[in-house]
Amino acid sequence: MTERMQDAEEARAALSTALRSAGISFPGTDLGFRPRPGAKTKNSYALIDLGAISAPVALKLAEVVSRGAQE
Repeated sequence: MTERMQDAEEARAALSTALRSAGISFPGTDLGFRPRPGAKTKNSYALIDLGAISAPVALKLAEVVSRGAQE
């Protein structure tokens, strides 16, 4: 695994943990790494695919993000 892929895995894990602690579950956080389209170097970050979420999950996410932005 490249260093960038390792960074992406760590970021995905941190985001997944933070979302779970806020009571939010993304169905796609099992994660599918895919190289960034058009990436020409191995130094490009991998994209973290969170998958599709339902409207209630999106609203909960918006609530948590808004609350955090106000702190």
